[in-house]
Amino acid sequence: MINQNTILKLVLPRDPACYFNWRSMEFGKTTYDKKLTELGLLLSKGFNLKNCIDDYKLGKESFHISTLPQTLIFHIMYMRYNGYYHFVGEILEKLSEAKLIQLFIDELKLLYNPVEHELNCLFMSDEILINFAEGSSENLNDLIISSDLTKILLTEEDIMPSVILVKK
Repeated sequence: MINQNTILKLVLPRDPACYFNWRSMEFGKTTYDKKLTELGLLLSKGFNLKNCIDDYKLGKESFHISTLPQTLIFHIMYMRYNGYYHFVGEILEKLSEAKLIQLFIDELKLLYNPVEHELNCLFMSDEILINFAEGSSENLNDLIISSDLTKILLTEEDIMPSVILVKK
């Protein structure tokens, strides 16, 4: 099967471990902003990130593959909160790898600005997340496992002052 990325001649500018394995030496050599901006640019050009991740996993030892979900959680939480909230991490860890990959791609597509080549991180507080859940644990779970809150925060102008939108 011909890979879409090969046809488009789009490739990662760094070793895949830099993006997908938080325990690798390569991962720490580049900032989150740089990594996520590079991935955002590639996505905006038609790069198939899911196929790239699948290719990365081929031939890797289980130890390296096992770091992928946590790495994606770190990326998602950085873009949304600029930190790690354990209660959010615990919910995201319950997602299948396929759903986690899709959530990461969805968040990156929403937050990357291809016109200005910038990653616009939300850096929202946990209070915003809890307020939008309206006291319902089911709502809280739904907001964490989807990109719905990111979409709301990016489109509702009256909400934006309470969120720190950081252009990287």
